[in-house]
Amino acid sequence: MKQGVHPKTHYIKVKCSACGAVYIVLTTTDVTDMHLPVCAKCHPAFTGGPIDTKRMTRVQQFMKKWGYKLEQQEEQKEQAQQKQAGKSQAQ
Repeated sequence: MKQGVHPKTHYIKVKCSACGAVYIVLTTTDVTDMHLPVCAKCHPAFTGGPIDTKRMTRVQQFMKKWGYKLEQQEEQKEQAQQKQAGKSQAQ
């Protein structure tokens, strides 16, 4: 068998930011520790608990980051629909 083909591996600590659980995992990266937003111990999909509705969804985070306003978009859609309805009635 060839020597030096496989990458070097080492153990790192992975910590959950939500519940504080610490896991030891094997990795090939150069990091010494890692942080996760949620883990299997506290995620509602695994625990069967209620989902935290106070957290923003990915779409809401995007909208906030780039300055989009959902209300403005809805108003624009309504105005466009009204224009189209007015054109169809005029014909």
